[in-house]
Amino acid sequence: MSSFISEHTVEFYLVPRFRALLNTSYSNVLPFFYWKTREGGILSRSDEFPAPVTACAMFPRRPKVYGERIEMTVNEEVYLMSEHLQQAGIPTFLGFPHVNSISDLVTDFECLWFSPNQTNGHHIRREIACGNGTAKDSTLAGPFKDGKEIHEYIKSNSTQQTWGKLLDILYDVHSKISQEDIIRNRFRFGPHISQCIFWFGKKRSGVGWPTLKPAPKTWVPHPSLFSGEGWETVPVHSPSRRLPTWTASPRTAGA
Repeated sequence: MSSFISEHTVEFYLVPRFRALLNTSYSNVLPFFYWKTREGGILSRSDEFPAPVTACAMFPRRPKVYGERIEMTVNEEVYLMSEHLQQAGIPTFLGFPHVNSISDLVTDFECLWFSPNQTNGHHIRREIACGNGTAKDSTLAGPFKDGKEIHEYIKSNSTQQTWGKLLDILYDVHSKISQEDIIRNRFRFGPHISQCIFWFGKKRSGVGWPTLKPAPKTWVPHPSLFSGEGWETVPVHSPSRRLPTWTASPRTAGA
């Protein structure tokens, strides 16, 4: 059994698709990777978000192939993290691209969504058949057919909270899992688990949340190595912020 991509590559393809599914039922969907001193830091905490908010987590899983067989592996760390998040009112999902080569990612490939529903932390492998022919498995819920089923699952298993409370929950979950033997013995600096948190707010008929204002535009000069100096309009968050940009044009003959 071998693999040809990492979970980080899978993230690039799954996050936009999962966000699109959430957008069918929710507005202002914000995917992010939680890091205690970045997304969980002072600047992020001071941001103003509408309240209450709902969150879910998605773990990208890479396909493993053996001949014509395609399998999804769910290891103990994923089940453990999922258990802690679910107990905190954050439903969890597994995203799986049903491909058997990296070149298949440029096509309109099938993507399957599951949710871990066991707490004993066993490492499992599951063979993924084409279409909806996946076998029932007591350790996984799914695959979910569409965004509506995902929405109903989130609605039944989530707890709404403020943005600050959500960050507190994520801090506590990461702190707890870092003390688990399976994590402490294998990963020196805490859990090495690829995950994406989705923050979102439910759509409300006739009432919309404030639209985020676009960043102001300013004129920023940029030096050019080959084609002379010019000006370019770029969005920046502060007039004092200078963003160098570079352009290049082919050298003329004899240059």
